[in-house]
Amino acid sequence: MVIMRRGPGRAGDPVQGVREWGPLLAAVVLGVVLWQLSGNAWPWLYAVGVLAVLALLGINRRVAGTVGAVVADLVWLVAWPWWGWLFVGAAVALGLGVRWLAIELRGRRRASGRQLVPISRELAAEVTTPIPRYLPWALPGWRGRPVRRWHTVTALVLGAALLAGGLVAWRLDVAAQERRRQADLDAAHAEAFNRILPSDSGDLLHYWLRAIAERHPQYACFMMTPPAGRDFAEAMGADSCEHGVDALARQVPNGGGVAYYNSAYLALSGENVTYLSTGRIVVDMCNLELDPPGTGPDDLGVFTMDPASSGGGRWVTAYMKCL
Repeated sequence: MVIMRRGPGRAGDPVQGVREWGPLLAAVVLGVVLWQLSGNAWPWLYAVGVLAVLALLGINRRVAGTVGAVVADLVWLVAWPWWGWLFVGAAVALGLGVRWLAIELRGRRRASGRQLVPISRELAAEVTTPIPRYLPWALPGWRGRPVRRWHTVTALVLGAALLAGGLVAWRLDVAAQERRRQADLDAAHAEAFNRILPSDSGDLLHYWLRAIAERHPQYACFMMTPPAGRDFAEAMGADSCEHGVDALARQVPNGGGVAYYNSAYLALSGENVTYLSTGRIVVDMCNLELDPPGTGPDDLGVFTMDPASSGGGRWVTAYMKCL
């Protein structure tokens, strides 16, 4: 009868090093990932503080470093979205997989270093050891529970799946945050733009007189909605709102822009403005009373103004040519 005998041990066992330093490495790697994802490095200060306290208490530096890194990870995860826990699950699963793989490799090395030695039947009972028993809830590799190949494969595959799921969820969350940020920027931009829109009939006349007098169509066309701009261009026989304003500006004598602006600035009366219960304002800028007359066009049209969604300004939503 033969028994297995362990061969001579090897110094600097890498498997033992993985088992000892693996938890610290996993905690640090997880901390680096969470740090990069959050952009917040302050939890490392907690890790340094815990490490210093445990070192003063005489705790092993490896254990103290692991506890400090775990504390930092928890600080990050407390304020982390739900998908941050997928990275924790991935770290745990991959850590178990690496540990079980190390146990398997160590077992193979031990088996390869054993020698078969014949012994007598009388000594067989003395050298035979009982089969180890383990608790049902013990994980493989603890309390004598053996590690199977499927344990390692399952842990590594599960860890990879959780890691991939966490990365996908992270990217989706970042994209959603970017959309919300862009929506906020668009809303702020719209509100700021709406503030420069004309708020009443006086502002509307001021914008149009300036656009015509200075031959800057953008001063008038920016307030027109696309349907109103098309109606105005069609009424002017132009292909765009800007070209329609140019047509009106050509009716101002050369060098008479200032005179035209001053002559029509107070040309609107109460009869020219109609206020509706919906908040709409209809401004009739036909037959403007120019003083002196003949300084420029006096039939600009009938404009319909509706309140903007925010900012207090009004859009020109409809246009009708003077009859």
